[in-house]
Amino acid sequence: MISDLPSIQVPDEFSRLCRLDLNNTRISYGEITDILQEDSFLKLYIQTAFTNYLQKGGMLGMLTALGWQGFRNRLAEAYIYKARHGSFPDEIIMDEVHDVLDIEKRFEFLTNDGNSRTFLFGFYLKLCDIFIEKEESFVGAEFITIPPELDELLIQGKSKGASPDWLIIVTWLLIEILGQSGAFDLISAAKGKFSKIASQLNEEQYDHLMSGILKYGYGISDFDFLTSTKV
Repeated sequence: MISDLPSIQVPDEFSRLCRLDLNNTRISYGEITDILQEDSFLKLYIQTAFTNYLQKGGMLGMLTALGWQGFRNRLAEAYIYKARHGSFPDEIIMDEVHDVLDIEKRFEFLTNDGNSRTFLFGFYLKLCDIFIEKEESFVGAEFITIPPELDELLIQGKSKGASPDWLIIVTWLLIEILGQSGAFDLISAAKGKFSKIASQLNEEQYDHLMSGILKYGYGISDFDFLTSTKV
């Protein structure tokens, strides 16, 4: 169950990048550059691993050449390599990030251009899988499988919002708690209002829901979910 996932954290600077609402514009590239410049190690690593692209005009030239998603995907691959091997690669070879891209594509019907939150969700699950694989003693260790019932329920809503990852997480948790039909009936009756959804759950169900929400919020360092509606 998603509420049983390990307590891991996505690197803060990468989470911040993926939580930005971006389009491939010079203004957006400025926002990305500001975040990259704040982390001294990341700034140095980019100068090494992306040197061929930096020669085309610094970080702005690199982002222009690769595009936001091209840069994002390569940086994600480097972080995945680090999670698996304990160090960053000297050369970034696109390999395991394709698992994350598959999840992003799977839920593209929930996203708008420039929104990388479903990519962030997939990246989080990938890091959880690596943790589970490496920590054989982890209780209830099973690789993560996203149930097809989740897609079937979400696609009925046909809605695109700023935080599709939160919609996925809350819906997935409700399916675990109530089953597919029960989750659909509750979300429909509550018209997507989280407060109304939560009020219809018993104490055990509410604890299950909040456990998963808190774990994901911690994992991506997104703390405003406690004060804003995500469904």
